[in-house]
Amino acid sequence: MQFSKEGSPPATRILRLRNGETLIATIQSIENNYMIERPMVIVSIPATDRNGKPKMGVFLKDWIAYTNDTYFTIPKDIVLVMAEPDVKMFDDYTEAKIHSDLQKAQDDLQQIMKEYINQPPFLSKEMVEDNDMAVESGYTAQSTNEEQQGDMDEDDEDDGLPWWKGNPRVRF
Repeated sequence: MQFSKEGSPPATRILRLRNGETLIATIQSIENNYMIERPMVIVSIPATDRNGKPKMGVFLKDWIAYTNDTYFTIPKDIVLVMAEPDVKMFDDYTEAKIHSDLQKAQDDLQQIMKEYINQPPFLSKEMVEDNDMAVESGYTAQSTNEEQQGDMDEDDEDDGLPWWKGNPRVRF
């Protein structure tokens, strides 16, 4: 889903909804709805500065968690007020989107790494011992002591792998 080329161009706005939530999002008007991209809730929390004086802390979080959707359609009648964010809020919104994207990418990477680590090895012991595999690879597990000694004589000292017919022998 993308913004429509019809109507006004998308712009970043702060929205106050009827339920009391304050959102910041890129928004475009489409008929009786607003299409919003990457909406984030603006949350204000009481805090204190280093001197102990009270102040309000503000942070942004994804409006709807646990989804990969980035576009949402909301009816116009649930929006009470719409305003343009100041430069600081716009910068914070841009930074929060980047941080959110990085966090999702990191979570995805961790999941992929877990799946990769838990994957069975490419070649199992049974596959190596299987005669069909041995014929395809040119490697046979049954070799005489003479052949083994000859192969060991051609061992490359740098990598420690024995060589067979000019190619390194892979050990499983």
